[in-house]
Amino acid sequence: MKCQFHPSAPASANCKKCQIPLCGFCNNVVAGEVYCERCGDDRQLESFVAQRSTAKQEKVGALLAEAETAVSQTQLIQPEVKSRTDTKEKVHISIVLVCCVAIAFQIFNAFSGQGALTPQQIIVEDRTRNQIEACMLVFWEIAEVLAAGRTPDETLRCEETGLAMNVVTMGGDLRISHPRPDLLGLTDIYVTRSNPIPIVVE
Repeated sequence: MKCQFHPSAPASANCKKCQIPLCGFCNNVVAGEVYCERCGDDRQLESFVAQRSTAKQEKVGALLAEAETAVSQTQLIQPEVKSRTDTKEKVHISIVLVCCVAIAFQIFNAFSGQGALTPQQIIVEDRTRNQIEACMLVFWEIAEVLAAGRTPDETLRCEETGLAMNVVTMGGDLRISHPRPDLLGLTDIYVTRSNPIPIVVE
């Protein structure tokens, strides 16, 4: 049998793919198999593509593993995030309630024979409402600390007085209250460890 490309030369092997006879000069050995030049190039390309595909699959697998790890870590953090979200929602609800109380108080005064509020009274009311809102945020921070089983430090205080909160232990429970709630037109603002939700007493 003669070589397909060199008729005067005897064939030493056949191409693994297309089976044409090849002489020793035309033999192309790829991965231990004999191919003609065209089929050898095709085989090398296939091998290269297969290697790249395997590498990509390994990379995708590694990325998926990292994503699964990130998801599991996120699930571990979710309770803490949910707790913080719940606390923020409580803060917003508390602020809305306080604002409603302040508005109701203004309406009551307007219709109880005192007449309309003067500009100075409106400014005072607005300032008081802002102070109450800021103070309630402080009390929600204190509530979060108490809910975590810790004791809040003295830096958590309302700005209108600058005084430290009143801290009293009652029957194994811890009660923290505003030192001068009368400055806000209220009777009391307090929170306890057994019920870490700020209470406003008008």
